[in-house]
Amino acid sequence: MEVLSTSKSLVMPQMNFSFLCTTELLVGTPAKPQVVPNPPNTLLDTKWLNGRCFDDAQTQKERKMIPFRIVKAPNGDSWVEANGQQYFPGHIGAFVLTKMKEIVEAYLGKVVEPGKLSWNSL
Repeated sequence: MEVLSTSKSLVMPQMNFSFLCTTELLVGTPAKPQVVPNPPNTLLDTKWLNGRCFDDAQTQKERKMIPFRIVKAPNGDSWVEANGQQYFPGHIGAFVLTKMKEIVEAYLGKVVEPGKLSWNSL
């Protein structure tokens, strides 16, 4: 097993994600500064929303203190909205994993098969 760093020399990217315009996506630490110029499209640490009911008192309190939108999913869960679309929290984690897969494939010079990449999101 080998631990690889990201293109920004970080061993583990943070759970941050930002949409720039409609085509470019930033993942990890490079996304975090986008919270100032692009707050509604910069999603920070969305993992805590997994399984959270939208109507929960704590969720409603948090909604008032974060820069991105938390919206009510059809099943009553809390999802996030950015770039004109709604995403469940796990989808944002999938964006981060996709970026990590690209980093690994660039390092190895070959395609990594599904199920062979893991990422610990402490």
